[in-house]
Amino acid sequence: MHQKLDEIISQDNKDKVGEKEREMEKEMEGILNQNVFKESIEATAKSNIRGMKTLYSNLSAKPGSNRTTVCNVAIWSENLTKYADAMSTGNFSKLRNLKKGKPLNQYVPKDQETLSVTFGAFMVKNEKGEMSVISFSQSGMKTSSSMSEKAAFNKAKLQAERGIIQLRSENVEVAEKIDTFEVTTEKTDGMTDVYSEENIERRQKASASGSLRGAKVIKRWKNKHPVTGRLVAGMVVGWSPSSADFASGMQETLDKSPESSGSDYSPSPITAKEVESGSSMGDDEDDF
Repeated sequence: MHQKLDEIISQDNKDKVGEKEREMEKEMEGILNQNVFKESIEATAKSNIRGMKTLYSNLSAKPGSNRTTVCNVAIWSENLTKYADAMSTGNFSKLRNLKKGKPLNQYVPKDQETLSVTFGAFMVKNEKGEMSVISFSQSGMKTSSSMSEKAAFNKAKLQAERGIIQLRSENVEVAEKIDTFEVTTEKTDGMTDVYSEENIERRQKASASGSLRGAKVIKRWKNKHPVTGRLVAGMVVGWSPSSADFASGMQETLDKSPESSGSDYSPSPITAKEVESGSSMGDDEDDF
């Protein structure tokens, strides 16, 4: 063992012992002074944006382009907040006896391409003069199988219902953190070295919780997306005070004998082309 150690501990190895320390000491001798600055700033903002409704949604893309522009315009007012509060508390009197609109299914775009690029929750008035909500959502299908189709429709329906709940009560939290690190070194030869580093972290979180009663499917569709060409399952869900009243009154009956229904879907092929389309439900004086 001692013989092996003698072979390893050569003169070169002995000379290297403490080499890094000696280089550091030599480097330190050339430093006149050094300043280190470190700062960390954290900011958090929380807000409730209930009653913020979608006014317009748009999608623009060109064939073969890897960029897709999506636009979503939302508006907020005190009146819209009152409507959202009435939806949450069940005080539907504030949602009735308004200017009459049209049946909810007539708000759904007829054009398949427009329907494919419409998303979000829109507040509209039905033919009874009730403030109602129409929520559009879509989900891509992994394959063309019936199982993938069913999963996509279920996901789209849940997302559409979630959009109505978010309209009633959505909380947004934005957190931002900035870390700044700076080292200024002044050397004896007159040179000054400055090293700085800044890290910015920003996080946004949106959450909404609650139960939804009285939502119903207005339209379901399946088609090839005009941009990607892949199959997409879409769902349009509507809610109104009268449908919520009906659901409450028939809850026991529905629990005892639930009904199920189905329908056939026949997608129409769409070739790749430039897309510039959008959809809006409009606004009126009752919003403000």
